[in-house]
Amino acid sequence: MIGLIRIELFKLYAQRVVYLAAAVFALLYIFQFYSSLPSAAERAEERTAFATYGGPLTEAKLQWARDFDDAYEEARATGRTEELHRDLRYRAELKVATEILNTHRHQEQTAASPAPQSPSLQPVIVNQEAWHRIVLYIQEVGYLFAGALVILGLAGSFSGEAASGADQLLYSSRHGRGRATWAKLAAGAIYCISALAALMLLPLVLYGLHYGLHGWEVRFADYTRMASGTSFGGSVLAYYSLQMLLSALGCIALGWLTMLLSAWSRHLLIPALLAGMIFLLPFMLIMSGMGDTPLVVFLLVLFQHIGLIQAIYIDDHSYIFGSSFNYSAMMLGYLALSLLLPAAAVLQTIRRKQVT
Repeated sequence: MIGLIRIELFKLYAQRVVYLAAAVFALLYIFQFYSSLPSAAERAEERTAFATYGGPLTEAKLQWARDFDDAYEEARATGRTEELHRDLRYRAELKVATEILNTHRHQEQTAASPAPQSPSLQPVIVNQEAWHRIVLYIQEVGYLFAGALVILGLAGSFSGEAASGADQLLYSSRHGRGRATWAKLAAGAIYCISALAALMLLPLVLYGLHYGLHGWEVRFADYTRMASGTSFGGSVLAYYSLQMLLSALGCIALGWLTMLLSAWSRHLLIPALLAGMIFLLPFMLIMSGMGDTPLVVFLLVLFQHIGLIQAIYIDDHSYIFGSSFNYSAMMLGYLALSLLLPAAAVLQTIRRKQVT
């Protein structure tokens, strides 16, 4: 079995189009990253400011932030903000003061809610830029890159053999309809995980080099720029790890769906086109502004692969008809079905293949 998986992995990783696409995606992201990267001097001032005023939030730091904000509002009233913004140290301290005030405001809102969603622990002030961008990468653009690599890599899993006629020899062999199919599914899952890991390594390296990965142990709830209203009690690294696990499973679900389409076709492009359409269908329906018609809602519920890869449903509750329901549990159930049904359909399809 392991030998069969290795053979299938070799075929998957031998596709040049995958490496070409990955290189294009990486270059696009690197260009965007460096086009918006602050200067080294500005980043150095921010590190100094957060080292001085960051850390556990105290009354003294909160009072400093309030005084700083009051002085800034006075400067704005007299039209002196442009002059102040030329000073890199001032801009860095303004960023820290803003983070402190936002964190305190979020803490007050949480405490005032009928059912506080996060533990009432002392907040920690950190520079949120690096982990904020790393966590949001898969939700903003990474899901498109991951979906494209998965579809490109797995669209020819079965149709490539059918196009060359090798499927007839394979299906007439001893393990051609059993172990060989399981090996393809296993290799497809490994490929999906490795493609996602390669994509996610890029922002980790870039932000780690230029910002550092400090604050990984800080509670995710303290990252107020992306954790508003969450009850997730772990660190941002724990949240990121869970996000990557769920994204990997989402990639596998899309990959096995692509393999199912490949098993139904003898052409290389048709599975890729169909899988791409299914993957992007929710995005296209939302952008088209077709409204909340029953058909559109049904399609949005049926094809949720974008949401599975984005993994934005961690610890999330939504409302329907005025009642709260656990959106996370619903998405996890959908994820399980999205994994089981295509895999079972692939096995059944291959068993029914006729040898001519």
